[in-house]
Amino acid sequence: MKAQWRDWPAMMKAPLKPCYWVSGDDPLLKEEALISLRTAAKAQGFEREVFHLSSAADWEQFQSARQNLSLFN
Repeated sequence: MKAQWRDWPAMMKAPLKPCYWVSGDDPLLKEEALISLRTAAKAQGFEREVFHLSSAADWEQFQSARQNLSLFN
């Protein structure tokens, strides 16, 4: 389903989907969408964990977090 910007506020009030793809030509709109998505996720009890992966990354920590199903509920 391809959502439009006008649909976004209602989508953020509903239970969140497992995955979102945010894209577009306007960097400001993309950033606003990401901020509202993070805010909605936090309000719904999700916790954010950021990994910067490279050859020197702690891959065991990433694997452990990826396998923790509570991240994707």
